[in-house]
Amino acid sequence: MSYDYYEGCQIKVGTGTTREFHTYKVGDDVPIPDGVYLAYEGVVVVKDGIFFAQFDSLQHKWGEAIDIKKVLDEYSPVVAALRQVELEKEV
Repeated sequence: MSYDYYEGCQIKVGTGTTREFHTYKVGDDVPIPDGVYLAYEGVVVVKDGIFFAQFDSLQHKWGEAIDIKKVLDEYSPVVAALRQVELEKEV
């Protein structure tokens, strides 16, 4: 995997080693699957193999902001490990 930058959003997907860094701009062909990617810096959209859009924020269907950092931390393996340590301390 590589740490690539999409208009300032760091995304850790794709091919290569962690020592490789690529920078993409909206409109560039990109080597990652189509989808919506959350980064601490914002949101990246890839459609038909093209970096389609970048957004600084994300809103839910009622129009309120979603805390991207909170969502990412929820899925972080590091945060999960820290939670497990805390649970073990309680026992």
